[in-house]
Amino acid sequence: MQKSLLNFLLLGCLVSIPAFAADKNLIDAVEEAITKASPSVVCIGNVIKTKQEGGIGFELPFDSQKADNLETFFEQAGASFVEQDRRIQILGSGVIIDKEGHILTTSRVLSRAVSPAVRLTDGREFKAELKGKDEISGLGVIKIEALDLSVAGLGDSDKLSIGEWVVALGNPFGFVSAEPQPTASAGIISSLNRYIPDKSEGLQRSDLIQTDAAVNPGNSGGPLLNLKGEVIGINSAFLLPEFGFSGNSFAIPINKAKQILDSLIRGEEVSYGWLGINIQDLNEELRNYFGIKQKEGVIILKVYKDSPAQVAGLKEGDLILKFNGGSVKNARDLARKVASLPPDSQASLVVIRQGSEGEIEMSVGKTLRLTEDYPSPEEAVDFLGMRIVKLTPELAKKYKISLKSGLLVLEVIEGSVAAEKGIKAGDVILKVDQTEVKNKDDLASVISEEKGGFLVKTNRGYFALSIGTLQNKSPEETEKSLNDK
Repeated sequence: MQKSLLNFLLLGCLVSIPAFAADKNLIDAVEEAITKASPSVVCIGNVIKTKQEGGIGFELPFDSQKADNLETFFEQAGASFVEQDRRIQILGSGVIIDKEGHILTTSRVLSRAVSPAVRLTDGREFKAELKGKDEISGLGVIKIEALDLSVAGLGDSDKLSIGEWVVALGNPFGFVSAEPQPTASAGIISSLNRYIPDKSEGLQRSDLIQTDAAVNPGNSGGPLLNLKGEVIGINSAFLLPEFGFSGNSFAIPINKAKQILDSLIRGEEVSYGWLGINIQDLNEELRNYFGIKQKEGVIILKVYKDSPAQVAGLKEGDLILKFNGGSVKNARDLARKVASLPPDSQASLVVIRQGSEGEIEMSVGKTLRLTEDYPSPEEAVDFLGMRIVKLTPELAKKYKISLKSGLLVLEVIEGSVAAEKGIKAGDVILKVDQTEVKNKDDLASVISEEKGGFLVKTNRGYFALSIGTLQNKSPEETEKSLNDK
């Protein structure tokens, strides 16, 4: 049955097969990877005592007819069922990483864990202890006290390549099924080092592995495997359109987890390196202006007061070409390299200032937590690559903005319409087609009337943007689109 299903899933998929699988049947390789890793995949749930007696029934903690999609159904509210004297809310999946009972999953799975429990594939059930979670990486660790545990092997996510076959495992029905075996889906790596905003936590996720292996609701926190059965990622997110699987899933690289596992297990706050600068990629115009031939490097837009960068002597307008001996490809590349260093470590930068190249030695600081003073997901909305929020007196004070109203741009996604037109984080949108916009309702009302584009006035000037897929919608539909993004 299992092999027949795999044959059905893989039949007709004409893609490159990695060197490992070139001399053996691909279907057998996928099946072996699943068999090897499945015993280490667990279901994670909340166990809540109840007075209900007898039988097993499903309980929906909200109106399922009003759920926008399956992601809302499972991930936001959480499916639950009643079994005798307890209610179990299924949170997601996880994977056992050592004989001591530590289980790696995502911070989102653990964000709703009040009385966490774990069920293994052999049917055993255990209370779990929360050891640590880190919203920046999106990872978390829990621990169970158990013997004879099956432990997953950890691979090397730095050795992955686009087109490589992978397998996504999860165990969303561990507390429901009499035989709580994981579910599996196979696919290839579509892209590496991908970036997406995590709107559920108001954060940014970078360095993600993108795959077309279906990661369905409830499988979040489960492992992404290579064909050796090794964990090379933790399934973290999926894009789910109105109908069906979109073909895009994302996993956190296991090497990122390895860097912080010890801190998570000890329950310590995970610290990341910080320089205290805002940076921008060097585009063709900037390279021509500065007379730089190479396509790599970044320019410093701002140096924060009393930051490690200011102490070291970095200045606005400096070009950073190398960091610790390695080239700086772009802004995200430098951010990754800095974040991977522990606070108080030493770093060297190759910098060009006013045409002269030099080297600067500096001490790396500790980053601020990204969740501190960040507007709640209910307040912020995403639109055309911008994450925007109503400008409040508190935000105006924090960002040193003299304006009293408008929409503050918190983030601009690279490659988006807004980014291409030059809108930046920190800009304040004042008007759309000469109409003042002070909140998301104002914005939804104005853009619903447009046919192909609109003119945005910010505190830095005017920008002409295409309205894209929101054109010709009613204000109510437009507001729903803003909230759903």
